[in-house]
Amino acid sequence: MEKVEGATAELERVDYATVEDPISCDAVAFGSPNYFGYMAGLLKDFFDRA
Repeated sequence: MEKVEGATAELERVDYATVEDPISCDAVAFGSPNYFGYMAGLLKDFFDRA
């Protein structure tokens, strides 16, 4: 794994995130459990609002 000097990372739950949060980032990673082949409802709601 490569270390990048000056880089920071934040971990935020999707139910506390705002639609503007990903816009202010250089990179975003989303994770979700797999419920019968689909993502968690909170994450889908976030994508629908975004």
